[in-house]
Amino acid sequence: MKRFGIATVVLAVVGMTPTLRAELILDGLRAIQELNNAVGVRSAVPQPKRAEAEEKVEPEDPAYSDSLRFLNGDTLHGNLVSIDPQKGVRWKTPDAKAEIEFGMTKLARISVARPQKLPVPTKDTACVVRLTNGDELLGEVVSLDPDKLLLDTAYAGVMTFARKNLQSLRLMKVGSGPIFEGPTGVEGWTIGRGRTGWKYSDNGFSTSKPSSIGRDLKLPALARLEFDLSWRGPLQLLMNLYTDGFEEYGNNAYMIQMNTGYIYMQRIRRNGGGHNMGQAEVPSLHTKSKVHLEILVNKEAKSIALLIDGALAKQWRDSQDWVAGGSSVLFVQQGMGYTRISNIRVTEWDGKLEERASADVKSKEDQVELSNHDKISGDLKQIKDGKMVFATAFANMDIPINRVQQIDLAGVKAEVTAKKPTDARLIFATRGSLTVNLDKYDVGQLLATSPNFGQVKFNPSAFNQLVFNLDQQKKATPNLDPETDDGDVDQ
Repeated sequence: MKRFGIATVVLAVVGMTPTLRAELILDGLRAIQELNNAVGVRSAVPQPKRAEAEEKVEPEDPAYSDSLRFLNGDTLHGNLVSIDPQKGVRWKTPDAKAEIEFGMTKLARISVARPQKLPVPTKDTACVVRLTNGDELLGEVVSLDPDKLLLDTAYAGVMTFARKNLQSLRLMKVGSGPIFEGPTGVEGWTIGRGRTGWKYSDNGFSTSKPSSIGRDLKLPALARLEFDLSWRGPLQLLMNLYTDGFEEYGNNAYMIQMNTGYIYMQRIRRNGGGHNMGQAEVPSLHTKSKVHLEILVNKEAKSIALLIDGALAKQWRDSQDWVAGGSSVLFVQQGMGYTRISNIRVTEWDGKLEERASADVKSKEDQVELSNHDKISGDLKQIKDGKMVFATAFANMDIPINRVQQIDLAGVKAEVTAKKPTDARLIFATRGSLTVNLDKYDVGQLLATSPNFGQVKFNPSAFNQLVFNLDQQKKATPNLDPETDDGDVDQ
């Protein structure tokens, strides 16, 4: 009878019969909503929230908060109990009467819910340390000498690294840091309506579907926007700079389009179409699958420069008025290849365009960039008690560490630790990751060993993902990154 009554009312409303509308009100708000949806009438009844918003506020069942993913793509939700390289992974779920034990050879990744939030470094010596194998971690520099770095961390106490395994230290400048550094999640970002391609993990966004994602990054008049870009398959990425909207087209913006081997620039005006400002051939995009991009903008001079791995790829100048009306950035994935954008950073630029040595060229000296963007080369003797001793060709310099922006250590002295089939990757809940041999894991501790820092006892709360069998994952799914692929099943 209810179905018949609703159908009758639909016909009555179309015929504008007032008595039947009164009957519908007695049926309740739900019937009103069903009726209005059927005839296309806009209702005053509050609309349901979007599914993705509901997912954010819906309380998570603690008994299913962790997820275990296998190499074949299967996923099991529950709770991680322990990991032992000899005995395997112990897992519990309400769907099984007893704990389950899995071997390690078929595991891809374990995602762990971590309610505890560890403190972020706050001293002048707080920095992001990058190792020669690509690992990154946060900490505070205790000291650095010709042999080793002592790094104080919130998750493992003081860790010791051989200097030969260090690539760089980026000082975080607490209290006067970058305009934006992240991402740290999807909050604050606008994902293209109706699209769910972009997913967050490990300080970045990745997708293998056409999709857009943007945010107001408060780009200043003199801006340096930098980030890491990696891809599998064809590269098809758009970037709208200084855009005043988050539609793929129809905003006022400068659009950089990157394809495999070529980059293009257009000035886009709302309702006025686009104007091509020139292109450049970049042969290195044919041979690489990961680059570091820097975009340097001078609004007054109406110039935009793109550096790829420190080398200038192209500089454009707009001969007309500055067209972009906002301070936001929009990233648009156009194709079906895998794309990842990570470690986005926005800072004020000093207006000086300087190319850096390519990452493939091993520098002979240590290089330091100061807070005012001056650069010096020489030999970093030590860091201790908040000061850096740096020897140049003309003098030894004592520099307060709070005046240092970036330290790049001499590449000729660096060594990269060898990969092993048993390597696992620990991904921090905040930023960075570590490649280790996992010795033991339980609710109270995580014991791991690496040639970069020896054996260390970690607080498990520092990590939200543990990735296994890295080489097998790359061979099995060459278009995906095993470090960051979240998979549709967990979303």
